[in-house]
Amino acid sequence: MIIIAILTFFGAGAIAQPKDAFKVLATKGNNTVMNAGTTTAVPLTLGAKLYENQEISMQEGGYLSLIHLSGKSLELKKGGKYQIVDLVKNLQSNQSGMAAKYANFVLGELTKNDQDINKEHRKNMTVTGSVERSTSSDAIRVNLPKSLVIWDKSLPIQISNGSESETGYHFVVMNLFEEKIAEGDFKGTVQTINFPDNKDLEAQGALLQISSMSNPALKSAMISIRLPDAGSRSKIEGELAMLQQELPEQNATNKLVMATYFEEKKLFLEAYKSYQAALAMEPEVEAFRIAFEQFLKRNGL
Repeated sequence: MIIIAILTFFGAGAIAQPKDAFKVLATKGNNTVMNAGTTTAVPLTLGAKLYENQEISMQEGGYLSLIHLSGKSLELKKGGKYQIVDLVKNLQSNQSGMAAKYANFVLGELTKNDQDINKEHRKNMTVTGSVERSTSSDAIRVNLPKSLVIWDKSLPIQISNGSESETGYHFVVMNLFEEKIAEGDFKGTVQTINFPDNKDLEAQGALLQISSMSNPALKSAMISIRLPDAGSRSKIEGELAMLQQELPEQNATNKLVMATYFEEKKLFLEAYKSYQAALAMEPEVEAFRIAFEQFLKRNGL
């Protein structure tokens, strides 16, 4: 009887398998799950599969972020018991399944250990692709990857190895022939660079470089900046509309999924904002902080 119970719980053997429902994206507190008709509760862990014949028990002050097979997210914040079959019934149906792709990527990254992320990242990356990072050999290091897409013409930057003794910095925006489009000076290590209206920038992209005002020979690596062309912008807007239709709730889980979409499109600033929004909504959920740190590591930010 014990063996049969175990096989039933894990969906194995010749017994009729319960229907898959959710995966656990994040959990906080002493939250458990058990099969119908049993009295053995199992602690919920990151990545755990949940089935329609199970029941969730949440403690007061707990938190659960669940991802349905369709990609639809669900957050539970109130203590009590929840029949999973009822949670599934209350979900709105999705149409395109786009959310599932990005939700599963987030879950996959979270369930890897740090060694696997670093060692196998280029091999396993299925959404965002590889990103060339700034290196410690750059005289001035900027908290940006060496190639990114910006949604508008405003780019916040931060000098990550700035010195209090530095008198200031000079930025130059160039076209691909390294002809100046714009330039300016700023003090401190944080600055927002506003790009001008320029046909070269919109059609071909631009290069950004930061140098020291006290020693102009000290420079950052060239950072490639691109704006989406009209066709790409229209496609992204359409996909965003689909994602927002699938993820209408303003919750931390959906913000995380949206961040992953932005990362795929190399819209790193938009991704950063979405991660920050998720953390602001659920600052005590460790999985969301880890996801944000992995994002920063992947993209040299």
